[in-house]
Amino acid sequence: MEFRELLDLSKHYLEKKINGTDYKDIKRELLRKNFSEEDINKVISRVQRLELQHLKKKNANVEFSSGALIGLIITLIGVGITAYTYFSGAQVYIIAYGAILSGISMMVYNLTRYRK
Repeated sequence: MEFRELLDLSKHYLEKKINGTDYKDIKRELLRKNFSEEDINKVISRVQRLELQHLKKKNANVEFSSGALIGLIITLIGVGITAYTYFSGAQVYIIAYGAILSGISMMVYNLTRYRK
């Protein structure tokens, strides 16, 4: 089997695997297409590696979007504390710049990592 054909088959069967096809079904389909056992093992091995990469990337995206949400919450808490103390009528008010800046930096970091 040529390398290009291996890549094409791997991409095709990765899509099938992501959509719920079992490895046994993939193997049966390749056997019906008269691929050798060695070629089938190469394809399935590559599909497994690609599936693992896909799952790692998907998990990383979830982690970064969660981090951005936490940053937003921290920012809103800081803004809320600042606004409450400012509009409460007291002579002294608190500017929660630590929470605001920390939250913004968390959002920026996680959103820029999420896009990669």
